[in-house]
Amino acid sequence: MDDRLRRGFRIGPFEVEPLAGRITGPGGAQHVQPKVMDVLLFLAQHGGELVERDTLLEQVWRRVTTEEVLTRCISELRRALGDAARQ
Repeated sequence: MDDRLRRGFRIGPFEVEPLAGRITGPGGAQHVQPKVMDVLLFLAQHGGELVERDTLLEQVWRRVTTEEVLTRCISELRRALGDAARQ
């Protein structure tokens, strides 16, 4: 993992602080679960690339798990970043 990303980065108006597990934006700060942050870090590391679900499950969880776990993480990320699935 890129150490620069672990120290923090921006996504539009959002400040992401991975080590604190916090995303701060126009609506204030929100804490996210560690795996949710791991998903965001992986996606940020592969910015501009299409990342398949199986790749995320394999790289973030590194063990067999259900796709439902990833779906919940993506849903929590969308909420924290003010995004809606319909957009």
